[in-house]
Amino acid sequence: MSEPVHVYKAYIGAGLDEVWRGITDGELTSQYRGPCHPDLGMAEYGTGVRSDWTPGASVEHVTRDGEVVADGKVIAIDAPNRLEVTFHAHWDPELEAEGPVREVYRLEDEKMGLTKITVELYDAPPDSKKLADTVDHIPFIISGLKTLLETGRPLVH
Repeated sequence: MSEPVHVYKAYIGAGLDEVWRGITDGELTSQYRGPCHPDLGMAEYGTGVRSDWTPGASVEHVTRDGEVVADGKVIAIDAPNRLEVTFHAHWDPELEAEGPVREVYRLEDEKMGLTKITVELYDAPPDSKKLADTVDHIPFIISGLKTLLETGRPLVH
């Protein structure tokens, strides 16, 4: 495996299984995840993730009205510790043309109800829009997950 082009780490005040569920359960992802909305300059919530979470399975990011705004494939999975997927954005023609990125989510049980999450990004050239977009949005997405799991409320109301 090559070196990641970007790594983001955070600590979430929730157990390992709860954080895993937050990443893979479409009902939860719809409360903190969404495509970039150009008019708002931030994520628009409501994008649920759909997959059967087996190697080779498709992963779809679907809005409340059923539009698939991003998709990908499960490359590898070791629940609840590691998930490797591709992510191909379709909400922006330039991002779509650049193709998918590869994301690896690593979860570590830090004991006492604390989970360390590391998100690694691969397959994004340094001058690509997909690298800039992902580097900009991963902290927002993980902050949304953290806030939802720790407070029961979305980051943005």
